[in-house]
Amino acid sequence: MLGNLLRAEFSRLLYRRRATYSIVLMLAVGLLAPTQWMPEIGPLSAEDHAFAREQYVACLEWEDIPGACVYEDFLRSPWGFPDVVSSLASSVLLFAFIVFLIVVTYVGSDFASGALGTQLTFTPRRWAVVLSRTLAAGVLGAVLMAVGLLAATVESVVWYMAMFGFNAATPAVGLLGVIGASITYGALLGAIGALLVFLLNGTVLAIAAGLLAVTATGWGAMIMGDGSANLWYYFGPVWQGLTLVQPELVSGDVSAVLPVQRLTGLAYHLVVIAVLAALAVPLFERRDVKG
Repeated sequence: MLGNLLRAEFSRLLYRRRATYSIVLMLAVGLLAPTQWMPEIGPLSAEDHAFAREQYVACLEWEDIPGACVYEDFLRSPWGFPDVVSSLASSVLLFAFIVFLIVVTYVGSDFASGALGTQLTFTPRRWAVVLSRTLAAGVLGAVLMAVGLLAATVESVVWYMAMFGFNAATPAVGLLGVIGASITYGALLGAIGALLVFLLNGTVLAIAAGLLAVTATGWGAMIMGDGSANLWYYFGPVWQGLTLVQPELVSGDVSAVLPVQRLTGLAYHLVVIAVLAALAVPLFERRDVKG
């Protein structure tokens, strides 16, 4: 039964227009994301030097201490390829939020349309429905993340090589690690989104739960002086997502109460999935789903 359900879910992913439109959306987001940092990648221009001279002259007018004003301090620092990789890793959080919204909307649409209730009349084992749809949502999340990130990566690498030459983009191992971890992150988020829909019986509450988790994490980051807020921040989705995608982004956080490594971020998300599954399956078994 489970095998047939999985085949049906994967076929639905291939042929539903919603999935196709979602891929097109992620492709567009992936191509737009690098435009945030592209102006910082290129060599220093005449405009950069003109701005630096203006700021340097203004500094000399205000400062009385010799050596306080240094012309080079007002120049933009051109990015190296590791900076590009870090920016790609940071943009994964934006991709992750969009992937979560798409997956939750995709899974929840069958609740609203009554298609899920119709399916349950032919599939009495509800746990199998939850499992198959969660796995399919994980695949959808991984594909969406891969499309968005690969589009951003190809555009960024081509732009960087156009600026500095073909041999400039050398540290490919770090980039491949970010891509692999991000696709895994997309799969985990897809599974989490699907389980939230089954747990909360629809799209709206699942999206609200995701927004609440992100907002509460940001709130914890703003008041790090409080110990409880400190713990909430490190156990929140933002910090754990960055830890999974690229630990170097948070490795300088000396207040971290958890190890900063990809395995920690992976374990965190697997525990979240296990907890959500343990709650969602029994509740869904007892819930009256309208057809």
